[in-house]
Amino acid sequence: MDAMIRLLTRYLYIPMVTILIFFIPRTSFAEVKNDRSIGILLGDPIAVTFQIPIKEKTFINIHAGIWTWSFWHDIHYDTPFLSVDYAVRVPIKQIPLLSYVGAGFSFFFADNPKDDNNYDACVAVRVPFGFEFYKKENFSIGFEIAPIYQILPAYSANPYGLELNGGVLLNYSY
Repeated sequence: MDAMIRLLTRYLYIPMVTILIFFIPRTSFAEVKNDRSIGILLGDPIAVTFQIPIKEKTFINIHAGIWTWSFWHDIHYDTPFLSVDYAVRVPIKQIPLLSYVGAGFSFFFADNPKDDNNYDACVAVRVPFGFEFYKKENFSIGFEIAPIYQILPAYSANPYGLELNGGVLLNYSY
């Protein structure tokens, strides 16, 4: 029974995002302004998010929260987490979604729970990919997935070398 629950939670994002993409009205890239926003990321980690515009299509993306669980193991985590990314909005012509790609760093203010060693803090490189598939006035719903790789101290988790952050984003622009 536990194995079945793990499989269901591991693959929960794929059907959820597919349903949301096909059944929620889409936003065209031309309609969206690069406004400041505050929101919440529901996933791995659970975090408060901030988007701070720099130019017309670039922004700083900040997530501050708790790495609360892992879909790869039965262990629950409560590691403080911060990520700071520089992101660029890029339209995808084949898919009518507002999307962005970025690069940045993640900071764990305790041991990276997925690492075999017990460090006081860790730094990882992060490459987020995001899609905003619903926007109405100042509210938007999106999805973000970000491969991360721990660089300081060296990552020694087995069998994984690359980890994933991600979740559903609920944002309010102001």
